Amino acid sequence: MSSLLNIGLTGLYAAQAQLTTTSHNISNAATPGYHRQTVQQSNAEPLLRGGSFFGQGTEVDSVQRSYSQYLEGQVMLNDNRRAEYAAYSQQVSQVDNLLGDPSVGLAPAMADFFAAAQDVSANPTNIASRQALLSTGESLVARFQSLGGRLDEISRGVDADIDATVSSINSYARQIAELNQRILDSRATSGGATANDLYDLRDKAVTGLNQLVRATTLPQDDGSISVFIGSGQRLVLGNDAAQLGTAPGAGEGGGVGITLIGRDGSASPLSESLLTGGSLGGLLAFRREALVSAQGSLSDIATSLANAFNAQHRLGLDLDGKLGRDFFTFDSGGRIAMAISDPTLVAAAGAVLGSTPPGNVGSMRISDVRLTGVSSAAAGTALSFPSLTYTFNKASKLFEISGAAAGYSPTSFAYDPATDGGSGKVVNVTGPGGVSLSFKISGIPDVNASTNVSDSFALADNAGGVADNRNAVLLGALQTTKLMFNDASGTPTATLNNAYAQLVGKVGNKAREVQTGEKAQDALLAQAKATRDSVSGVNLDEEAANLVRFQQAYQASARVMSVAQTLFDTMLAIGR
Repeated sequence: MSSLLNIGLTGLYAAQAQLTTTSHNISNAATPGYHRQTVQQSNAEPLLRGGSFFGQGTEVDSVQRSYSQYLEGQVMLNDNRRAEYAAYSQQVSQVDNLLGDPSVGLAPAMADFFAAAQDVSANPTNIASRQALLSTGESLVARFQSLGGRLDEISRGVDADIDATVSSINSYARQIAELNQRILDSRATSGGATANDLYDLRDKAVTGLNQLVRATTLPQDDGSISVFIGSGQRLVLGNDAAQLGTAPGAGEGGGVGITLIGRDGSASPLSESLLTGGSLGGLLAFRREALVSAQGSLSDIATSLANAFNAQHRLGLDLDGKLGRDFFTFDSGGRIAMAISDPTLVAAAGAVLGSTPPGNVGSMRISDVRLTGVSSAAAGTALSFPSLTYTFNKASKLFEISGAAAGYSPTSFAYDPATDGGSGKVVNVTGPGGVSLSFKISGIPDVNASTNVSDSFALADNAGGVADNRNAVLLGALQTTKLMFNDASGTPTATLNNAYAQLVGKVGNKAREVQTGEKAQDALLAQAKATRDSVSGVNLDEEAANLVRFQQAYQASARVMSVAQTLFDTMLAIGR
C-alpha cells in the first residue's frame, strides 16, 4: 500500500509543479522578455519485485524555459538596426525640414538678394534700390546665421543624446554584471539548477543594451555571459562591467567623443567605428554623414558667396567715385555678416571706361571693359588710373599704346581684322599696384583717308561715372556664375543655387533612405518576433487547456492516494 501511496504522491507533486508553472506562464503572458516555462518530468526508477519491474511513479527533473538562441539573435539583429535607423531618421528629418522649408531655407533669401542687385543695375544712382540691396543682404546674412545656429542647436542636442545614451549603456552593463553574479549564486545554492526568471531578466537587459548599441553575447560554462558591443569592444565579463565616458569636443566634427574608463579612472578614446548599431550608432552616423556635412556645405556656400561678391564689389566704384570695399565679412564665430551699411558705398559703377573718338572711320568697337584686379589696400580709395590710348597700325596689324603708360602692359597687341574682327578679341592689361583690367575689341579698324589718322580707343578712370551700372550687372550675374565644386583642373562646376540644391537633395535623399530602412526593419522585427514568440511566447489558449489537464492529473493522483488509503484501511480491518 505504501508503494501505491508514494506513486500517487509523486503524481500529485508533478501535477502541482505543472499547475504552478502554467499559472506562472499565464501571469507573465504580457511581461516583456518573458519566455514560456515548461516542467520536464520523467518516470521514476522501477522496482524489481517477483521477477518483474514495477513503476514507482514520476519525478520532476527541471523547469525549462523555451529559448532559441538563433531566433533571439534574429530579433536582436533586427531590433538593433531598427533602433539605429530610428535615431538617424529622427535627427536627419530635422535638418531636412530646416533646409528644405521655403520659408526658412536659403534659396529664397539668395534669390531676393540677387534680385535686389539686379534692381541696382537698373537704377544705379537710386538710393532706395541701393538700400534694398543692403536690406536683402542683411536678410541673407540673418538666414545664414539662423540656419547655422539651428544646425549648432541640433549638434548640441545630438551631443546630449550621446551623453545620455552612454549613461544608459553603463547602467545596462552594471545590470548584466549583477545578474551574472546572481545566476552564479543561484546555481551554486541549487546544485546547478537554472534560474529561468533571472535568465529572462538578464536577456531583457541585453535587449535594452542592444537597442542602444550593437551587443553580442558569448555564453560561459558557469552560466554567465560575456557581452561585447559595436565591433568587438568588451563591456561585460562575468560580474565585471566596463564603463564608458564622454569627452566634449573629442568626437568627429568637434562633437562629444566617447571614451573607455579604465580601472584607474583614466579615459581612453574609442573610435566611432567601434561603436556601431543601435541608437548610439545612429546618432554617430547622423553626425558624421549628415550633420557635419550640412554644416560644412552651408559654411562653404557662405564663404563662396562672400568671397566672390566681395572680390567683384572691390572692382567697382561707389557714389563717391571710390573703389568698393568688402560687402560681407565674417564674425568671430566664422559666420557671414554685413560689412557696410551706407547705401552710397554700394559699388555699382565700372571703375574703368573704354571709349572710341568720333574721328574713327572703321567699325571697330570696344566693349566689356572691366577692372579685374586691384590691390587690397586700394579698397575705399580713388583708383589712380591714367588715360591709355591704343592706336591701330594697319601695316603691322598692331594696336600700339601712346601717351602716359608707365608700368602698363602690353604696350601693343596683335589684331588681325580678318580673323579677330568677327568674334572679337579679349585683351588683358596689367599695371602697377596690382591693377589689371580686360576689354574686348571687335570690328574692323581703318585709317581716315583725309587726315591719315588711324582708328584708336582710350581707357580712362570712370570716377565721374556714377550712373554707370556695369559692376552692378556683374554682381547680379554671380547668381548664375559657377563658383563652387572645382573639378580636377580647378574649374568651378556649380552655382551657389546648384550647391544649395545639392545640399538639400543630399539631406533629403538620406532622410528618405533611413525612413525606408526604418520601415523595413519594423517589418522584419515584427516577423522575427512572431517567429520567436511561436516558440517562446505564452499562448493563453494552450495554457488554459493545460490548466484543465493538469488539474485532472492532480485530481487523479489524489484519487490514487485515496484508493491506497482505502485499501490500507481494509487490510487493517481484516487483521482485526
